[in-house]
Amino acid sequence: MDSSRLYAAVTSSEPTVAAAMPGSSSELLPGIEAATVGAELVTAAYNLEEAITATYAAALGQFNSWQAAAEASKILPVDGQHAVVWSQVLFPDPNEWEAQIERWIPNFQSASGAINITEYAAS
Repeated sequence: MDSSRLYAAVTSSEPTVAAAMPGSSSELLPGIEAATVGAELVTAAYNLEEAITATYAAALGQFNSWQAAAEASKILPVDGQHAVVWSQVLFPDPNEWEAQIERWIPNFQSASGAINITEYAAS
């Protein structure tokens, strides 16, 4: 399942992408299908955004052109913000959320947990 379908499941809106990368679907779909409550879907969305953010961070070190790096550097913080918003959905109480702030907002974004794009050929 791609991120647009995951968002559609959580937000009850229509997906905008018709097909996902086959490898990523087989990795992500079981956890999404096993979700029995909304919090599990939100957790899946949060984990996906964290992986996407880490992937952009990893990609920045791989690009050979400044133009590609510039585009990725514009997208990376937005995906990081998405992850923060999903964390606030998981923990709506500000005091409870703040108690784990280092989990939700790391001091530095790393490439840890990045998606290896060579494993997921686009279809």
